[in-house]
Amino acid sequence: MLTLLSSIPFCLNGTVGSANVKRAFTNMVKEKILIAVRPSDSLTAADKAMADEKRETDKMTLPPTAAELATIRKTLGAQKTAMDQRSDIVGLVGILVVKNQRAPIAGSTV
Repeated sequence: MLTLLSSIPFCLNGTVGSANVKRAFTNMVKEKILIAVRPSDSLTAADKAMADEKRETDKMTLPPTAAELATIRKTLGAQKTAMDQRSDIVGLVGILVVKNQRAPIAGSTV
């Protein structure tokens, strides 16, 4: 919060100028203080599971029985477990900052 307040320059009359605000937010995005997010980024695991379950039950013409619902949940759980256990993680690189020099951390994936 301190970074946000200190990076917004105020005008003489105490109001925030629109050009100053735009510049301040642009700088915060460049410095990765602010990042873009999608509405789907704020969903919990339970929300995603319910959406997946609804998607599967919508494919059926009749409401599912308890046994069919249990089968759907078991199948979705197995798919989630398989995705969680994947070993080919791509795009994660550890960055170590040492005296203003950035270097990948040994053992990190590229």
